[in-house]
Formats: sequence, structure tokens, C-alpha cells
Amino acid sequence: MTSLMLTLFLEALDQAIVGTAMPRIIAQLHGLDRYTWVVTAYILATTTMIPIVGKLSDQFGRKWFLLCGTILFLMGSLLAGAAQSMDQLIAFRALQGLGAGIGMALVATVFGDLFPPAERASAACRCGIRRNYCSCSSTAGSRRRQRIPALGSSRLYGGSVSSRCRRPGITDGRCTW
Repeated sequence: MTSLMLTLFLEALDQAIVGTAMPRIIAQLHGLDRYTWVVTAYILATTTMIPIVGKLSDQFGRKWFLLCGTILFLMGSLLAGAAQSMDQLIAFRALQGLGAGIGMALVATVFGDLFPPAERASAACRCGIRRNYCSCSSTAGSRRRQRIPALGSSRLYGGSVSSRCRRPGITDGRCTW
């Protein structure tokens, strides 16, 4: 489960960093006219890979697809960081999107394979809280002027992960909204 969480963390961290740094990167590469292509290539590649990988992983197994997707994502990140032109940046963000699409599709699928149906809700709650915690702590940590510590956002959730997963809405492995 830790490796699945690290995969999600990498993808969430990428979006937080790229979203913040993109205007400066585009200015240095002199590509304001193709600004939207950087984001569009990533989203298009991600959206394309999700159903394809879902079907192929059902037939051939999930482990190697998840590993290859993570490696592809990291390789795309490295190459996008070293891009010298807008064309390279767009191509490498598309490569990164392919890896992210594989990761997004398979993390949820592997998560469903790991836990029996009775335990999925509580395990999904722990997974969701950690993902939201990472997102909120990175947001809170980036607000230096307001002096919000990076780990201070844990108070937003009101306690530990285990206490949050035993709320009345989730009982006996079923979500009762």
C-alpha cells in the first residue's frame, strides 16, 4: 500500500510544482503562444491511457504495468525538466502524462485487488485522507507569508487517520451517505 501511496504522491506533487512553475518555464522558453499545449498534452495522454491500461492489465497483470508507468512518469519528469524548447517540453509532458495515466488507472485497481470488499471502505478512507493530507499540507506549506506550517494542516482534519475512518458514514465496509 505504501508504494501505491508514493505513486499517487508523485503525481499530486508533480501537479502542484508544475502548476506553480509553469509561467516562469514558459517565459524562459519563449513559448507563450503554446502555453496551453503543455497542459493539453499531459491531460490528453493521461485520459487516453486510463482505459487502455485498464483493459491490458486485466489480461496481462498489473505489477509490470504499474512499475513501467511509474518509470515512464519519472523519465518524462526528468526529460521535461531538461527541455530546451517548447516542442521538447510538450513532448516530454505528453510522455509524463502516459505514465501518470497508467498510475492513475492502476492504483485504484490494485487497491481494489488488495482488500476484500468488506475492508475496502475503511482502507479507501485511509488512502483518501492521506492523499488529501498531502495536498493540503503542500498548499499550506507554500503560504510562507501567512506563516502556516506545512504539517499544520493536519488540524483541518481533526485528528488521526484511524479516528476519521470510524465515522458514522462508513460502517461494516459500506459507505452509507
